[in-house]
Amino acid sequence: CTLVTSTAVDPLITPVQVSCTGFSDPDNAQGELNYKVMSYSKDTASLGQKVVIYFGTLSSPSFYLAPWPGTSRTAVNMKVYIMDEDGSETLALDTDVPMSSTVTGGNQIAFLQSQTTTTLPSIVSDNNPTILLQYGIAITHELNELSRQESLLNQPNSHVDDRNVLRNRITISVLFLPLETIYQQQQMAHILNMLTHYSGEYQTSACQTLVLNQIDILKADLENSAFQGADKKEFTSSLLLDAVNNNMEAVNAAIYSSVNISNVTSLDMSTFTNYKPAISTLTLPTSLSSDGHKQEVITRSFQFGNEIAILNLKTLLPLEDPILINLDNIKVYGKRIYTDSIERNYSSDGCIAVLQAGMLTSLYPTRQEVFQIMMVVQQNPFTWGNVGDVPLNTKVIAAGFTDTSGQEMSVSNIPTGERPKFYIMKNGGDPYNITDSLQTSPNYS
Repeated sequence: CTLVTSTAVDPLITPVQVSCTGFSDPDNAQGELNYKVMSYSKDTASLGQKVVIYFGTLSSPSFYLAPWPGTSRTAVNMKVYIMDEDGSETLALDTDVPMSSTVTGGNQIAFLQSQTTTTLPSIVSDNNPTILLQYGIAITHELNELSRQESLLNQPNSHVDDRNVLRNRITISVLFLPLETIYQQQQMAHILNMLTHYSGEYQTSACQTLVLNQIDILKADLENSAFQGADKKEFTSSLLLDAVNNNMEAVNAAIYSSVNISNVTSLDMSTFTNYKPAISTLTLPTSLSSDGHKQEVITRSFQFGNEIAILNLKTLLPLEDPILINLDNIKVYGKRIYTDSIERNYSSDGCIAVLQAGMLTSLYPTRQEVFQIMMVVQQNPFTWGNVGDVPLNTKVIAAGFTDTSGQEMSVSNIPTGERPKFYIMKNGGDPYNITDSLQTSPNYS
């Protein structure tokens, strides 16, 4: 495989092309080969991040490619893999693609506005999910770079409303496309994460609901791959949980801080008309009151977070190492265990759960297999009924159990001596200062 594109690439204007020749499957000469193109971040701010750019049967594909947000944007590390029908793959190309990003100079917001009023509608009219997903990844990378640059200035952002409008256009253009492969599902999960990453710029309530609806679809797709012993390396769970968390922060952004929050809270109907692809199944959600919308998003988000963790636990064997998902604002612990061997102590970000050994055996059979899930959210999301800058000084910790089908197990009748204890840390307190008299401790709420 070789990189055909010979000049520095402008990610929203110049497609990248690679050419692969001479590959065949020695075990199946007539078998179909697939070509997978991956983009890897070279910037320390996003080191280790990756996304599929192309997956398909074309041996010489062209595609949109963009640098990752960050300070090192002169190149993107690109790898090309050749895959047979059984999923075996070989690395065929590992190269850095030189970039000449338009958003690093000039009138940056005007350029992106121009792209979403010219190139993006043209791609939408083509009704091609492959191209739409590629372009969605490229333009969200460029948009988030603008947001990153302004977030470093420590002053009111001058184009926060403009960027919210751009995010709305991308949302309507890309969400609810038909996704035929797990790689397209990964691309969609990546776009959801990038769209919602700057929560103050994602304030349109209809789009926040649409993101949750798309997560629900991806979660259902993920369930088809969630069986005991399955390989989780292709799972989108971390990206989906990140998007869930970002969306919770978005609905509460104006409560957490009134600085740099977009005022674009409603969707312009022309955006829906001009940017919705004909192949999209998108329908606009029912409008709710501000508090009603917030309650719905937070409630569904916690439900989704729990269900995504359960999908990962379905792939484990009993007593296998737990799953640990550590995101900026949310930490998830999950383990497949028996009722008589539950994890009794869990601490994260100053929150501590202490469970009793006989907690479940007092209610359920001794060796029943169960899923144990514990979660900490660093900022309290239950803010409805409040407006403006509200000082929130507590985090949230949750613990629960389900059977192996994912059905919640009631613990409402636990005997007094087997009840769990939760210590919730005040923001800024010493997380290790657990005193004998918690009621008088200044560190715990």
